[in-house]
Amino acid sequence: INFKTYISQIVVIFYQFGGVAFKDLKPLNKSRVVADTIVAIFEFPNVQAIHEMIASPEFNALKELRKKAF
Repeated sequence: INFKTYISQIVVIFYQFGGVAFKDLKPLNKSRVVADTIVAIFEFPNVQAIHEMIASPEFNALKELRKKAF
């Protein structure tokens, strides 16, 4: 089980709860970019949506996978 597996599953959950990924972000200072580092920024409709996502069975089902991925 790897990072890509986790990301492919968590992103679906983000979208289910109204998350929208920002795209076309570019680093401000390329010297600060570290290999194997990924930053993803999602915007949600409101804080309640985030709380509902975190409490959801779908999100919590990925707990062990999240530990292994990171």
